Amino acid sequence: MRAIVALGYEAVCALVPYAIASGVNAHRSHVSARRKQTSASKRPSMWAHRLAVALFGICLFSILWICGVGTFADLWRGTSLRTMLNINLVPFDAYLNWTAWALNVVLFVPLGLLLPCCWEGFDRIGHAALFGFLFSLAIELSQLLNFRVTDIDDLIANTLGAVIGCLIFLALRAVFPRWWGRHLGPQTLEPRSNAAKDAAALFLGVFFLYASRRHAEMGIVNFLDRL
Repeated sequence: MRAIVALGYEAVCALVPYAIASGVNAHRSHVSARRKQTSASKRPSMWAHRLAVALFGICLFSILWICGVGTFADLWRGTSLRTMLNINLVPFDAYLNWTAWALNVVLFVPLGLLLPCCWEGFDRIGHAALFGFLFSLAIELSQLLNFRVTDIDDLIANTLGAVIGCLIFLALRAVFPRWWGRHLGPQTLEPRSNAAKDAAALFLGVFFLYASRRHAEMGIVNFLDRL
């Protein structure tokens, strides 16, 4: 029961700011788009876009919950120098757990797949990789504040996962071009900057509002560490 309450608490801290930010940003971009449209132009169906944005928020929250992000509460309670020095900057060393590394790749595949469904420009592999890299970097830096290891191998795996997700998107769009053009075409996408704003709102919501010091122990992290 304690784990369920903690999960619900963290979900509220993450998804409420995300919902507010994504709603405001989407409204602004769609109002701007409507002003540019002519009266004769047909208004696109937005249900697939809204679903993709919602799934993207759930995807980001799941990543934070699984990884065990550090929070302001960890900083407020005080972080020992020993914890902050728990850093690995040597890629693919002899102690690497390849099963856990592969799971870190898989973890970011949905992120790379959903990004180009919601925002402009992320059908370019470089943009998807950069977003995955920066989001993973934010997680790894926050883990300087808690009991987790800040690891360059995780950064590499997460970035690779975002790239694989983008490649899957490109393959699906090539196989189903008509459906993709009708439901998730350029006319439904928001500006690329909205992706960063929405993700930042979710991350900062957890960072500043979630107060459990060792919340990740109640999640899937324990399972991964035992593999």
